Amino acid sequence: MADVSWDEIRSLRADFLNLQLSETTNKLSERNCVELIGLLVKEGLLNVIYTTD
Repeated sequence: MADVSWDEIRSLRADFLNLQLSETTNKLSERNCVELIGLLVKEGLLNVIYTTD
């Protein structure tokens, strides 16, 4: 996985939040999001880190 700065992570988080809050007819369902993230993790393109905070 490439080195990613916290600024990039914050920017991606903000973009993702804006997408979630936007009203559009082209939204992905929760199930599709889960499947997409699962596929990215399986392919090694995304690393999900679970925290308690």
